[in-house]
Amino acid sequence: MSRCTSSGLAGSRSAAEPAAQALPHAASERPGDAGTGGDAAPSGRPWLKTAALYARVSSDKQEKEQTIASQLETLHRAAAERGFQVAPDLVFADDGYSGARLDRPALDRLRDLAAEGGVAAVLIAAPDRLARHYAYQVLLLEELARAGCETIFLNHAFDGSPEHRMLLQMLGAFAEFERAMIRERTRAGLEAAKNQGRRGGRRPKLTTAQCREIIEMVTSGRKSAAEVSRLFGVHPATVSRLLSRARRLAYDFEQILR
Repeated sequence: MSRCTSSGLAGSRSAAEPAAQALPHAASERPGDAGTGGDAAPSGRPWLKTAALYARVSSDKQEKEQTIASQLETLHRAAAERGFQVAPDLVFADDGYSGARLDRPALDRLRDLAAEGGVAAVLIAAPDRLARHYAYQVLLLEELARAGCETIFLNHAFDGSPEHRMLLQMLGAFAEFERAMIRERTRAGLEAAKNQGRRGGRRPKLTTAQCREIIEMVTSGRKSAAEVSRLFGVHPATVSRLLSRARRLAYDFEQILR
């Protein structure tokens, strides 16, 4: 499935907090437990909306790290303790896929479903199971939060730590980058309209979602800059400017991490 809502190394929301903290969810009664005291999870809390599980392991580290089965067992237990229900079709596992890549089958399905509003929450063992690189972790957290999906890491507490503050700074930087892209496209449209003797601007050639998709395709190595230029029907210079801004943003992130 082609996804135009996926993130790249650009674009975020200004409301960074939901990406790192829980989003509120309305409680609902667990099906089939009416009259049997089943209106609460094992933890004693009310049953909440359904949650998804995501697990990943690299084949070359299968013996050193948790296996897919052990990750999912832990995630199922954690979901039950938190009052989440997990449907079989909401279990996503990438077995043998590197966390340094964003193009993973199960992750793609999870992102597509979240974009459609079909996921209220997703439980993951740790941030490095979602992605190896901080930049990828941030863009995925941002994307899921934008879709209204809560991200819960079992082995990583987001508090007032320096790491948490850094993550929020990165989310804020993504938001500013997105706003800058919108301003540039608007300015270019107005300038073109002025040159052609028209008032107002033209419709931007690329949406914010498409800009993200382009950056993700190029940075992941799936497509070259020339290929995405032809694919999206834009001038190579447009793609070049987009990638240049993304590289500058990535450099800023590296300075934050040092």
